[in-house]
Amino acid sequence: MGQEAPGITTSPPSTLVRVVTGHVVSSNSMVSRAYLKDSWRGIVAADAGGGHWLVCTLDALAPDEEGLLIRGEAEGGPPRAYAKATLTKIVVSWAANAGQAADDEEITLANPRVVRHPRGASIGVVFLDRNGEYARQLQDGKSPAIHVIATDGTGSDRALSLDDTPFDVDVLLAQNDAPAWPVRRRAWLSGISGDGFLGQPGTRALDLALAAADSGSPAFVHETPDSAMLAGVVRPVGAHVAMLLPASLIAETIAHAREGDGPR
Repeated sequence: MGQEAPGITTSPPSTLVRVVTGHVVSSNSMVSRAYLKDSWRGIVAADAGGGHWLVCTLDALAPDEEGLLIRGEAEGGPPRAYAKATLTKIVVSWAANAGQAADDEEITLANPRVVRHPRGASIGVVFLDRNGEYARQLQDGKSPAIHVIATDGTGSDRALSLDDTPFDVDVLLAQNDAPAWPVRRRAWLSGISGDGFLGQPGTRALDLALAAADSGSPAFVHETPDSAMLAGVVRPVGAHVAMLLPASLIAETIAHAREGDGPR
């Protein structure tokens, strides 16, 4: 078990999940291929109809394809001019008990269908309820914490109006080869931007340094000492700056997935 870093509050490990993506870089005309594996964070959300969704940033679910092709060529795949990258697998894991690494329980999503935010925000969702492993975990009471997403956006709007209110961000602290330790980080809205940070609708800047792998970690605000409200998820955008993607953007992405041809 990892050891808690001094001065960092331990967070409930089931508030976030570890997301490991597998991209295949291949070519229709060549035999060579490369498999790229990356670790991220995310949450599980429920919509008003009771559907369950894996929520991540696009860093995880739809990263820059050119970057994947360059990595694939460097790792023995086809030349990037002839290659394509395909997300073939997502492994979602989480801790069953407090203080443990996020790999006690897990499910595998094969050939996942990713739905992006309709207005270009860095949010993606994957429908979970048709995955047999997730259905069994849910039935056995072993699923990760499920965050109910308000469809009217009022929760995140209140959070974003509290400029002097701190946010709690749950991350996994990796220490050498020890299991990743769940910790809670404190952050505040940055004064460097208003609404729509870096051209993305509805986002705000946070004064917070994050590792790349912690993209997708959940952020909370506390209306009272005993109640926490999901504010959204975060992604690093600079050395000491992160982007807050509020819960309203998650709700819009899920609604967009349902308004299209629906989960499948």
